[in-house]
Amino acid sequence: AEGIVCWIADTVFSDSGKYYGLYGKMISMDESDEGLMFATINRSTNSYDSVDGRVNTALQMALRSDTSTYLYKDRIEAVKWCTDKGDGWYFPAKCEMIQLFENFTVINHALQQNQGTLIGTYFDIKVYWASTEMADGKNAYILYYKNNIVYVSYAIFYQTLYVRAMKWFNEPEK
Repeated sequence: AEGIVCWIADTVFSDSGKYYGLYGKMISMDESDEGLMFATINRSTNSYDSVDGRVNTALQMALRSDTSTYLYKDRIEAVKWCTDKGDGWYFPAKCEMIQLFENFTVINHALQQNQGTLIGTYFDIKVYWASTEMADGKNAYILYYKNNIVYVSYAIFYQTLYVRAMKWFNEPEK
């Protein structure tokens, strides 16, 4: 298995011959083995999209490129871990991570059935980055699961937290 399905398009109906329900998103079978930094202290990545992590991923990877003037670009670790998984993998945004955690039990069951790394809980000291930065330019959103509740908070960029990668499958052409 390449990943675990965590979101499927709304229906299996068709509209003008275009079928829906055959595409969606998957989450990686594994996660970072250790905590990774989001970015460098007080250095914004300008990745504010809370819905589509692909937008944030593109912005953060551009900062890591050779033409970047971003200070300590090697500290933009979380996004690199996600894109290193291969073509199409990206760093999920805040809303994508919320959706993932809202299906925590089902996704962890699927991960367990496929010998994947389970998504941790707060008690396992597993707190995850989202690719969405806060408007203050110093913090990014973090998520964790505790007592059957999804918690969304924030952390300063240089903290080391866990990361999961996300990828679209069978995405329809626009």
